[in-house]
Amino acid sequence: MGNRNREAPEHWFFAPSYSSNGKDSGVAEARASVAERNRRKQAQARMRYALMAGIGALAIVAGFQWLQAEHQRQSAENNAAMARAEAARTKEALASEAEVAAKLQEQLRQASWASFNQAERQFQLGEWPEGIALLARAIRFYPQNQVASERFFQELIVRREKVLGRRFRKADRLL
Repeated sequence: MGNRNREAPEHWFFAPSYSSNGKDSGVAEARASVAERNRRKQAQARMRYALMAGIGALAIVAGFQWLQAEHQRQSAENNAAMARAEAARTKEALASEAEVAAKLQEQLRQASWASFNQAERQFQLGEWPEGIALLARAIRFYPQNQVASERFFQELIVRREKVLGRRFRKADRLL
């Protein structure tokens, strides 16, 4: 057991002592620079993880926005399809309505001619007031019935003289 003051051999696995001599300060600086390098690496790793987390969050938000846009697109397509169907139904209804109006117009025309023919029979029977009423109804049903209009005014002109002539005769008798 020789010399106790003898320094222990410096091997790579032994940690150097922190003494104030110049030899040990270089090792301390090397260790400090390694520690600083490790801290920088850890800070870069944290920044990288934070950046990746941010990008991941943005990707999730973008995915939700895409889903919302897709839902709105499908909703717009459905609304457009419903609008096309409604337009088709409206067109069909208008065509049906036009068809019904045409049928009604034809029925009114036929009713006008029926009233005209009935008025002619009433005139032949000497029933002038009924005949005039039937001609008026024929004109009201179908104003384009030119024959009924002409006959109506002809009867009014002819009968007016007869009717007014009777009234004037009665008035003359009363005076």
